[in-house]
Amino acid sequence: MADEKKQATSNPIEPKYTLKSIGDNKYEIEITIPAKLAKQKMPGFRAGNAPKELLEKQIGPAVQQEAFSSLAPVVIDYVITKEQLHIAPPLEYTNVPKNFILGSDIKFTITVFTFPEIKLPDLKKIKVKKPEIKIDETRIEKVLQETFDHPSNAELKKKHKTPSDEWAKEFAKTFGIPNINSLEDLKQSFRDYLAKESEQQAQNAMVDEAFKQAIDMLDIKLAPETVDYEAQKREQELTKQLEEAGTTLEKYCEANKTSVEKMREGWRKDAEMGYKFSLFIFAYAKEKGITATEEEIKHEIEHLKQHYKDQVDEKM
Repeated sequence: MADEKKQATSNPIEPKYTLKSIGDNKYEIEITIPAKLAKQKMPGFRAGNAPKELLEKQIGPAVQQEAFSSLAPVVIDYVITKEQLHIAPPLEYTNVPKNFILGSDIKFTITVFTFPEIKLPDLKKIKVKKPEIKIDETRIEKVLQETFDHPSNAELKKKHKTPSDEWAKEFAKTFGIPNINSLEDLKQSFRDYLAKESEQQAQNAMVDEAFKQAIDMLDIKLAPETVDYEAQKREQELTKQLEEAGTTLEKYCEANKTSVEKMREGWRKDAEMGYKFSLFIFAYAKEKGITATEEEIKHEIEHLKQHYKDQVDEKM
């Protein structure tokens, strides 16, 4: 993209803008909302029917703010879509008019950050070794003893004193575990369960390692402001939760033998890795032609509404 690009138009209601690169993945956009578009969007009146006398004098601050707040996001979205910018947070208003005359153009400036375009690395270079899965008999004995001592088994423990074949059969019957006729059968069921659990953990670890190698191969440079924004959001969310619980972030850190500075460092690392992971998935899906169905998109929107119900726009 050129360092500076001007978008002019003869359409009287089409926004004009100048897009200027001011750093890596950082742009300044000067936007002009045409007077006719502002007139049509004036709150309280049908499009094109704002009274003439209101066009000839400065409107009040409250109406100005409402008009601008209504128009600006729509116009910004128009510019972003037209330029096909992959926008990253935050979006900053850097020059907003305090007053304007209805009937005149409205000019303002924003600073936006973008996610970099990435090219997938050679994924064949990823080498992940499956860890050896071994169930230690000491672990089986520990699980058995913990099961025997669990408060939910208090009555059985009083009756049998120590783990035995009879205890194993009664335990299995109580909790609906089939095919247990001896203590050894119960131990084997524990072995099978722990083997499946270990297998799943191994698979998850291999996937994590494969993603890590793939991301490490990518040359992704994120704007520091983007990473900071996400890290600060995580800090604010935790701070709010702690305040609702009647404590503070400082006290939380003290109880967990850490510091606010270390927490912030962790949030930054997590935020950066999260963005890089998303960019990798986006690039992979694009290259492989993977798309989501309308039903899947609707399901994800509902999921996000529930997860961020305090922040989500109900018009979604």
